[in-house]
This record gives sequence, C-alpha cells and structure tokens, in this order.
Amino acid sequence: MFAGLLAVLSLALRNGVLWMVLGFILACAQPSRWAAYWQLLLAVGLAALFSVSLLKLEVHRDTATSFAGAYAMSRMIPGAAPLFWTIASLAAFSQVYLGVHYPLDVVGGAIVGLAAAAFTIGGTRWSRSISARSRRRISR
Repeated sequence: MFAGLLAVLSLALRNGVLWMVLGFILACAQPSRWAAYWQLLLAVGLAALFSVSLLKLEVHRDTATSFAGAYAMSRMIPGAAPLFWTIASLAAFSQVYLGVHYPLDVVGGAIVGLAAAAFTIGGTRWSRSISARSRRRISR
C-alpha cells in the first residue's frame, strides 16, 4: 500500500509536471501570478537541464525538479510552503524506498534543484504586502 502511494507520487512528480500544472492553475486563477509561473518553469527547466546534460547520472532528475518546484511554489504561496516541501521530500524518499536510486543520488538532485531555483528566482517575493515606505509614497 505505502509503496504503491510512493510510486504514484513519484510518477506524478516526474520531470516536474505536477509543479508546472499546479503553477498554471494558480496563474490562471490569479493573473498577477504569471510572472511567478514563468520563474517556476525556468527553475524546473534549469534543474532538469543541469541534472540531465551536465551531471549525467550522478544526480536524480526528478528529485532536482521536485525541489526546484517546491522552492518556486513556496515563494508563490508562502503559507503552503510546508506542504510543498513535504511533497518534494516524499518524492525524494520514494526513490530511495523503491530502490530506484541511491541516497546520495537523491541528495545531489535536491541540491541541484535548490541551486537552480535559487539562481532563477533569487530574492523575488510574490506577495501582495506593501512596505511602510511604499505606503508613505502612495499616500503623498
């Protein structure tokens, strides 16, 4: 039962598809999130590119895209960050549990995904809060 759930989760997160679909739905629901969605696509794509073409078999591609997607989605919706990180961690754990990859392959994939997302997204924040300085400028 548990192995079956992990296999389904692993399949859903293959190549970052779940993150891209979820980001697309959120961007359609709230048009102000389209820029964040494009950053999500860039982060997942860069993680896949690094893990497949540059690092070959040393890291796990699906783990890299999962952690890149979790990083990007947690920037889009900070309140749901624990959920996104839990999903990415379960995806990484599933690869080891199912015997598909060695633990260091998965850890390497997580590091590559986080690095790709941090490079792509940087310090961008996609929240609607207005700083006190901006409020003073608006009120003048």
